Amino acid sequence: MFGQDDIPPLEDIPITTTTTTKQVSATPIVKYVETQTKETVEIDKSFAGMKKGFLNNSSTPKSKANEIIEVSSKQREQTKDFRVFDEIQQAIKEEQQSKNSWVTNDLLKQIEDDETLSRYFSNPYFMEAITLFQQKPEEALAKYGHNAEVMTFFDRMAKILGTHFTSIVDKEDKKKKPTVDPEVNKLLQDEQIRQLLLDPDVIKLMKILREEPAKAQWYE
Repeated sequence: MFGQDDIPPLEDIPITTTTTTKQVSATPIVKYVETQTKETVEIDKSFAGMKKGFLNNSSTPKSKANEIIEVSSKQREQTKDFRVFDEIQQAIKEEQQSKNSWVTNDLLKQIEDDETLSRYFSNPYFMEAITLFQQKPEEALAKYGHNAEVMTFFDRMAKILGTHFTSIVDKEDKKKKPTVDPEVNKLLQDEQIRQLLLDPDVIKLMKILREEPAKAQWYE
């Protein structure tokens, strides 16, 4: 036995077990997780709303109106180029015609009517001789001077060309000389009338009569 002030033995001390029970809430906890929409995913794949590779894309495509204007401009330039080309060709053609103006239909007809000359012109040998005489006459004379047929050809051509050029000169002179009325020509042949027409006062009077006929009566 033990007194009141004595410490009881350990085995006599009742063991009190404290069990802490974790309280479980009856209300389930729902964790909200935001789901990304398809649009959000697509935006994430881009930068500032601009899709990948936008810098590599070409600039704003041309409108159909701009394309039409550009095509029309190119067509006008091409048309202009062709027009300039045609003008150049025409100028060259006119220049060639001017240089060969002595080659008339009358001359060609004379050559065609001459059977011998026509045969010569269709022969390459004689055409070579003509070319050489045009470029190097001395060399041509040394090469073909002994050929009687070639010399006959040139002799016949010289006669035809001589007559032809003479007729051209006569025609040119007639074109340059104005047609004078026979009565006027008769007056011009009179020396006194010629001197009168050349008088300065007469010339002045004729000018007034032509330009200011009202003043002619006051002219002295």
